[in-house]
Amino acid sequence: MILALKRRCRNVLQRRQRRRNFARRCEINFLPLVYMENDDTKTQVLTCRSNAPGFAECPELRSINDTSELICNPIKENTKRCETSHDLVSTSCRPFEICDQAILLSGGWNRWNSRIGQHDNIRDMYHMLRRHSFKRKNIEVFYANGAHGIIANPGNLTTVDDARARVHPAAFKLAMRYHVQRLCSSPHCVDSFVFYMNSPAKHDGSSLLWDIDADGEASVDEVYSLDELLADLSHCEARQVHLIVDQSYSGEIARAFRRSKSHSNVMVFASSKDHEYSYGSDFTQYWSETNHTSVCMKDVHRESKRVLQNSIPDSAIGEATENVNIFGAPCDVVPPFTHKELQQNYLGCQNLPTALWVMSFVKPPFPQEGLRHHLRPHSPENSDHLLTRHRNTER
Repeated sequence: MILALKRRCRNVLQRRQRRRNFARRCEINFLPLVYMENDDTKTQVLTCRSNAPGFAECPELRSINDTSELICNPIKENTKRCETSHDLVSTSCRPFEICDQAILLSGGWNRWNSRIGQHDNIRDMYHMLRRHSFKRKNIEVFYANGAHGIIANPGNLTTVDDARARVHPAAFKLAMRYHVQRLCSSPHCVDSFVFYMNSPAKHDGSSLLWDIDADGEASVDEVYSLDELLADLSHCEARQVHLIVDQSYSGEIARAFRRSKSHSNVMVFASSKDHEYSYGSDFTQYWSETNHTSVCMKDVHRESKRVLQNSIPDSAIGEATENVNIFGAPCDVVPPFTHKELQQNYLGCQNLPTALWVMSFVKPPFPQEGLRHHLRPHSPENSDHLLTRHRNTER
């Protein structure tokens, strides 16, 4: 990492209207590609040396073969399986049913910024969601240039279906955005929507997905901008959205949502302030190892601020209630819900009453507060509410 001290810093020129985080905007955070003049293969000749005083250890990178090209390249494979548009992901919104949904997004940009640790982060977050009864079919993974078998759990807790879970390339940005928009535009489709982000980031909060053409320049198709994220989650029909962001400058995302009037049901939990880096995988590790069954999201965030040493986690709550856990169950109920009550009323998918489903087509959807009242019991006393859960054994 080199501090760019030149007066005409490109980042400053791009955002000269603001002087906040001036020093950070003049930093070069990614290793350059250095190759010999006549090398058509553009082989990287920079090497990393560990055990240098004052510097971190060399990161463990993915292999050259794993990062040399897109897994499922739509140019080479003219199949529906490699479709880059909305046909890639089958968004699951079944009639008379509302479910918890999740998207795990992890870019990589190139081999030098695609670390094994990001692979582990995706795997750990996936299995955390599965432990809390998110259905496999309702968890979509977008990872770097794509990969096979990264969901496998070394603890031998992986089911056959989980091991076969599809991992889409993060480069398939349009497919990912369509999936988000479909989930957010469908009334009574999503209860708790978890969106996890773990990518190399620009100082403005944008996420780098993958350098598809290997030219080193972040084109529009290779970056998921903060404006696009705000647009995709605007007035989302999900009962609540949990945006968990473990990447540098993630406080920029929290800051944008705090100022927004269009994201009242979005809760953002960021690994760092807007001027800070995200170090290692501490933030993801804490969230993925936490038993969220009876812990409020606000308490998980508060404890992460105590545990993390190298950055200060940030958040944006809006008007959403903080007193829920990751799958939307109230966490401040006394006495706490029993496991049976959670299975019956909160875990898995839930049946939606016919009358409530029909009403969504004959008049505008309920305001969020109305939905919150209609869709879930908030205490054991009113657990005989018209909305009941069913224990769905479908994988």
